[in-house]
Parts: sequence; C-alpha cells; structure tokens
Amino acid sequence: MNLLALKKLVLAAVIIAGSLNAAGHQREKDSLRYEILLTPGMTSEVVVEGKFINSIDATPDQLLLLSTSGQFYILGWGGISPAGKKNKGNICSFARTSDNLLMTIRNDELCASNESGELIHLFTLPSTGMGISRGRFGMYIFDRNGTGPQQAVYVITHGGKYSKLFEVPEPVYSLVEHANTLIFTNGNTIYSFNLETREMKALVSLPDNKTIRSMTIDPISEKIYFSTDNMVLALDGSRQEVITDKMGGKLMFLDGLVIFNPENNYLVRIAGLDRN
Repeated sequence: MNLLALKKLVLAAVIIAGSLNAAGHQREKDSLRYEILLTPGMTSEVVVEGKFINSIDATPDQLLLLSTSGQFYILGWGGISPAGKKNKGNICSFARTSDNLLMTIRNDELCASNESGELIHLFTLPSTGMGISRGRFGMYIFDRNGTGPQQAVYVITHGGKYSKLFEVPEPVYSLVEHANTLIFTNGNTIYSFNLETREMKALVSLPDNKTIRSMTIDPISEKIYFSTDNMVLALDGSRQEVITDKMGGKLMFLDGLVIFNPENNYLVRIAGLDRN
C-alpha cells in the first residue's frame, strides 16, 4: 500500500465518521464504521524505535499489543506507549496462551515474559523467525521464512515438548485453531487441517500471482477474513466478498476486524460487519 492510497483511506474513513456524527442519528448495531487506531504521526510522537514487526495480539485488558524487534507497545484509544523493558535480540513474533501468558519468538528461541516484561528463554526452536499462534491446549509454531524445500507446522504442548504436525511447500504466514481444526495460509490458498483425522483440504484459492498474507476468524459468525498485500476478503461458506481493496496487512478479530499494516505504521478496525 503506497502513501497516496493510505491518505485516501484515512480521508474516506474520516468522511464516513464525520457524516455519521453530523447526521445526529444513533448508529444501529450493524452499521459499518472505520476506526483509525494508529497512524504514522502517533508513532513519531512516542518515538517508536525501529519498525513494527508483523505480529499483533490483545492484552488481558483488551488493548492491542504491538512490537518492534526490541520493544513491546500497548495501543489503545489514549494512544500508544512502550510496555515493559527493552529486549535484547530480535523479536520475530508473539502470541498469548489461552491463560494469557505472553509467548515470544526471539530469533530461534521460544521465550516467556516475566512480571517485569523481560524475555526468559525456554528452549531452542527448529528454525529462526518462526510464527506462533494460540491453541486451546498448547501453542503452534510454523515456518514462515521460506528456507528449505518444505515448511513445517509444530504443536507445543505443556511441558515444552513440540512435535511436527505436517509439512507444506510454501511459508505459512498465518494459522488459527478453530474447534478441532487448524486453518492456515499457504501461497495463494487457505487450507484446513483436521487435528483428529489429519485430513487436509483447500478452502479457497486466489489467482496464482496472489499470496495470502494473513487470516483470522470471527468467533461468532465463523467467517474467515484473509488478506493479500493490498486487499482484504471474507469467506462465508463458499461465498467470497471483498471487504476493502485499499489496504492489506496483519488481521485479527477484536470487537471488529483489525487490519494492521506495520510497514506504514497504520492500523484500522472495521466495526459493524455483518455477523449473521
């Protein structure tokens, strides 16, 4: 997404918000609205050191957790502020466990955060720069750098043991556990992997020249939202729809669809999406 497209999206969102407020009408529960939560100006005000990484999660207080390679940040309606201490090494990705323990991948290490926000080494991972995602009974880690002929997905169980679930030909950029199934991206396709039967099947594919960069699931409607470099789409059963063709980025669902573009220091939440 270039700066011109970014400015157009900001302007469009401001116009939408302004027209709704000027009308003086109470918004219906399903009214669509854009909430701009992060802009480049906000990051310059707090002197964010370095670039944000392509990872995002929610805090126990339902604020947004972002990170550069050496520092975590909390984002809320009051702005953005550093969280915890600066960390040595290279933070690659992070996710909270089902009981809200922050797990972080730093280079080829899996780390946990202590009370002061320091990263404590737990054990060494199979490769560097892996992604991490929450499960009900453990965590999933996955290759996303594209080194080697096959990219693997692992599950980490309590006690720190991990085992390989499967291999795929391309990097896994995004993975979500849903019921007894893993939904993940690989190249231009979203797949499901049944954790009980080990059956894998394709759910949706885009043209060969497109790469699906991120994916999330609305826990209520069970719609799958996914993004390319410059577009966000939704999959409802077998039906696809375009949510926006103005931007792409890292996706998560938190009181709406959150789209985080770390390259441009931009984050927007789309609230009021149809959840029927």
